[in-house]
Amino acid sequence: MKEAEGRGSLFVSYETETGLKYAREAKRVFTEAGYRVWMWESDSRPGAYPIEEIARNIQACGAFVYLCTAAEPDGEPRRNGQVYERSMAWQLNKQCIVFTFNPIFVPLSLTAYRYELVSAEHFSEQCRKVASSLGTQPAKEDSVARYRTTAERSGHKDYIEAAVPEKPIANPDPQHLTEDEKVLQSSVSNARKSAFFGSYLADRQTTATTEMLFHRANAFRQEAARPKPEDVSWSGFNVLLRKAPFVDLLNWAPCDSWDFAVAMELHLLARFERALRQAAEGRRGDPVNRKASAVLSALDAMANQLQTKGYAPTAFVLAGPLGTQLAIDMHMWKGIMDYSDPQVKQTLATTFRIFGMYAEVPILDIPESPSPGIYAMDVARFAKLTRYGAQPEFEIEEITPQRASDLLSKNPKLVSNPPAEPGKEEERLRQLQLRVGLRLFETYALTALDSEAVVGCPLTGPVLEWQPSP
Repeated sequence: MKEAEGRGSLFVSYETETGLKYAREAKRVFTEAGYRVWMWESDSRPGAYPIEEIARNIQACGAFVYLCTAAEPDGEPRRNGQVYERSMAWQLNKQCIVFTFNPIFVPLSLTAYRYELVSAEHFSEQCRKVASSLGTQPAKEDSVARYRTTAERSGHKDYIEAAVPEKPIANPDPQHLTEDEKVLQSSVSNARKSAFFGSYLADRQTTATTEMLFHRANAFRQEAARPKPEDVSWSGFNVLLRKAPFVDLLNWAPCDSWDFAVAMELHLLARFERALRQAAEGRRGDPVNRKASAVLSALDAMANQLQTKGYAPTAFVLAGPLGTQLAIDMHMWKGIMDYSDPQVKQTLATTFRIFGMYAEVPILDIPESPSPGIYAMDVARFAKLTRYGAQPEFEIEEITPQRASDLLSKNPKLVSNPPAEPGKEEERLRQLQLRVGLRLFETYALTALDSEAVVGCPLTGPVLEWQPSP
């Protein structure tokens, strides 16, 4: 199936175990109503990177259908892919259509939207009603401004780009303009700003897997002073966000920090993975097929190879997509301790992107890698990691009328609706004042030491998805 594209297309987000059958039914009903519908099970391309493909189809869709079929489980709620999907839809200002069987299933970040409370037996009927009403709603602007980071200084382009919604989600309630006025008249809440930063620091600690691996190997250090960007690259966000979650209005949930913390760690993991590839360049072993027995045999062989040369294996890395079949087979293999094992959690403190442990060595999973492979390394001999600054650099800037005017004069594309035409300047300034500027930067130096402390092999063979037994 072609990727979702345009107003007549929908993206369906669902939790596999409890929501797959309803996602299939939603697709059937909306397709019969004339919509192009994209869902992962039937429309993902074999071998595609999940995050990239999901992001592309959310960006292209005309509306985002979110199925809340179960409460997010305690303990590991953020492993659910729906968190990533709804965050991207929110950032891209997509029209969100939320279906739920119970209001307690609706995530906090979606409570600002109207949701369809349905029963299982009336789900199809409600989908048909929504499909019919969608056709009568005005077209929604799909344009997205990109407000890039200012970290592109002195040749450093170590930045994360974030999509910024151009206009608040349309609300059929005639009082929505009054809501905008309330936001405009409210100042940024210091309490909400502090709560966001505090939440980010907590989430960042939960996701700090790269730090954890280097800290376990006594190869991590922290420096209080932060060098200038021209000396050490700064990574982070300089983006425009909605102002409403940062003001004291009861009907607006606070801004969720989790996705920012995840993006920051994924960026650091990507740097780590690139360093591994460079270290193993020209010395990679024979290809390893995507079978549990082959992968584990290769890990054993690489660990022995390091030990023979006087190194101690302290981390394994799985780079590139594994496929659910290989992942399940490996988790069931004797000797693999799953990331959810209490002993693993106690030993490592954080299990974000940790596949598990094998022979008391943590296994790091980096599926986004463009070069599939497996690695074994002596972390301390391979590299050192330095974090600069006691805390990330953080600022929430309120957009005053003068600041809005300055920003638009420098970059008219920050607001595309309304367009830059005579007589529309006041509304364009108003739209920008419904935003705040977020600056959030971290500074790390990853210094390679001994490339011989890394051994690796390419990972080959088909990426197989798990199929239940008939």
